[in-house]
Amino acid sequence: MKKIFLMIFLLTASMLFCQQEKNTVFAPFVSRLKAVAEGTQIILTWKNSHDIQGKKLIYRYTKEITDADYKQAELIATVGQDVESYTDSPKEIDAEYYYAVLIQDKNGQVYTIFIPYRNKTTIATVISLTGSEQKNAAIVTNLKAAVNHNKVILTFTSSKSGRSLIIYRSTQPIYSAADILKASFSQTMNSGVTSFTDVPIAGVDYYYALLDADLVKTGAVTLTLGQNSLKEPVQIPISSSTLGIPQSYKRSFPLPTLNILWGIETGVELETPKPLLLPNKKALKPSTESAVHVLTTAMDKFPTAEPTTEILSVDKTENASGEANTLKSIINTSLVSGHYEESELQLKGFLSIRHTPELECRAHYYLAQAYYFQKQYRRAFLEFLLAQDFYYTDVQPWLDICFKKINSSSF
Repeated sequence: MKKIFLMIFLLTASMLFCQQEKNTVFAPFVSRLKAVAEGTQIILTWKNSHDIQGKKLIYRYTKEITDADYKQAELIATVGQDVESYTDSPKEIDAEYYYAVLIQDKNGQVYTIFIPYRNKTTIATVISLTGSEQKNAAIVTNLKAAVNHNKVILTFTSSKSGRSLIIYRSTQPIYSAADILKASFSQTMNSGVTSFTDVPIAGVDYYYALLDADLVKTGAVTLTLGQNSLKEPVQIPISSSTLGIPQSYKRSFPLPTLNILWGIETGVELETPKPLLLPNKKALKPSTESAVHVLTTAMDKFPTAEPTTEILSVDKTENASGEANTLKSIINTSLVSGHYEESELQLKGFLSIRHTPELECRAHYYLAQAYYFQKQYRRAFLEFLLAQDFYYTDVQPWLDICFKKINSSSF
């Protein structure tokens, strides 16, 4: 009996010792794997494991990859242990592709662990090209501008209907795709119309350009002066009736007042809707005040290093095309070099055009940084919130530091 008791004691002690020694989880897999289609390529990005180093085996399959069928998947590449991205160029268009990234250690062991949203994708990535955008695009010609009192009337010719056009207005000549990002105004319209009326501020020279919207997204735009871009500026003369900001565009109606149908405290249905009344202010209990004080004091003790410009993994890849390449150009030429005001303007121009949800999140992420380094912490905070859907883990540290900056300043 004593022997049995001794064995149970030793076994329990051994288990407790191992539990104390191994207080972390061994994770031999990459995390945050993402697959984004850009043009004819699919860009993969991930975060390497802190627990194990080794080569990365990249698999592609037409079905979701599992431990049961991964051997049927195609091993498309093997990359080094420090690599966190890969650009795939599948041959088939309009096909669904799934990916997984496995780690092979220095001894050759492959850790065949498949975890959704960690090291494998569960949603198909598709390269969808229904035809050359250059061939499908509406070609705009004969763009002209005329002043009528306090309005600018633009007339033009479009080669086909059923396409969306984007009209740009700028105080500088619009010669190239880079000039589009500096435009102060843009609006989408149907290619079936032949004219557009604008009401800009009087006394200012304005240039206009009109392009196929889907072609703009590819970044393969061609601007021709006198055809789809004005060669000479147009200006509304200043007069007593054109001074100030035009009143033609009314701001949208504010959000309506809440219509309360049930009592907030009782839950009983009200006979007639009443305006929202906030509960009466109450003093906190001493124990609650003490707990809040302990929490806030502890928060202040956490050191917060001043951040530097952060570039997402997907934008560190060498290969980028179309609108993604335009965003990457803004990051490299303005944001990274510290020209935050310039990058703010360019990113706002970029976001004035509709992009894929993922690409818009990336642009909001960088616009938030441009605001942050200009000490506009509230604006930065709001922009980071718009980037959460695709880059949640990247955004969280920024939100924390923004909170701290807002709390300690008047910005």
